[in-house]
Amino acid sequence: MQPTILMSREGSSMASTWTEHLCVSRIGDKWFIGEFGYNWAASIYDVPEEDRYTDSGEFKVPEVWEGHKVLGIADGEYIETDELVDRGNYIEFLSSDIQAAVEFGIEFGWRKYQDFPIAMEKLRAIVSEFSSTDVEARNDAITTKATLLPKEFWEIRDAAIDALLSKSPLPEGIADLQDWLATDGWDHLLAAWINEDVALNLKEWTVYKFSDSSLRDDEGHDASVAITDQMRVDYARAAIRDAVEQSEGYDSPSIHSFLIEREDGERAILGCTVEIHGQAGPVPQWHGIFTDKEAFYVYLRQAGFLLHAFADEISDTEILSFWVVQKKKKKTSK
Repeated sequence: MQPTILMSREGSSMASTWTEHLCVSRIGDKWFIGEFGYNWAASIYDVPEEDRYTDSGEFKVPEVWEGHKVLGIADGEYIETDELVDRGNYIEFLSSDIQAAVEFGIEFGWRKYQDFPIAMEKLRAIVSEFSSTDVEARNDAITTKATLLPKEFWEIRDAAIDALLSKSPLPEGIADLQDWLATDGWDHLLAAWINEDVALNLKEWTVYKFSDSSLRDDEGHDASVAITDQMRVDYARAAIRDAVEQSEGYDSPSIHSFLIEREDGERAILGCTVEIHGQAGPVPQWHGIFTDKEAFYVYLRQAGFLLHAFADEISDTEILSFWVVQKKKKKTSK
């Protein structure tokens, strides 16, 4: 992904002025935010003299320079092209930690400009769009070919797909297939989704994180301080960011799916999350059978799993729905 301009500002020194741009770019699976500028590729005096001037003696600006469109002459002499180059001031950030990119902009003085909030919304939209595209690409890749199961599981496979189509309970034998995937078929399960996503299991994790007592302990508030919803939300968002950064294998399982296909072409997805249980290693938790990866994702979100890639998008209302509020005990009269 070529650098995308989020916002611009004028820079200057005693000798010259220029325009610098706050840009986001992506190389492979890595995101970068930094300060960029259009490339001052050469001096106008690098143009052969016979091509350098117009008939009236002014500089003759070339239309293209080294494969890039020429925007004009900068600082009275330099050929400025449409190639964005970094100024050596940038950071790498995760799609799950957009706040790090926001803090970069704040640190280097971009927040004082009124279009900074708009630029940050644009940043979130770009990262979100790429994350969604990645999911779709993985969906496309995974649905091209199903793993050929051992023949002993064909009947279970077909019955599971029948259950999905008829909205009936899964066959009892599905546990045997799941056990095989967790042992002999483990490599097939992991290979089904090479670039797996990771999600925070909110319903489990928030039980020991989202409470007034935890907030008071961590923030140093005594009982005289009234805890507000805004304090709860701010504390919770910081805790979520930390959990995403730490990515503990128990609280943040990886997400996997396994495509099964009948001989008549009907397909389904067996979905699971894989937790890391210390020395016990990876443990798959099965969530059922789904028509496709998108349906599996919808189920996971409704079940309280928050994809790391979209951690910043959780609403205040949802955060507060997990919150445990310690209510004051009423005095009883004797």
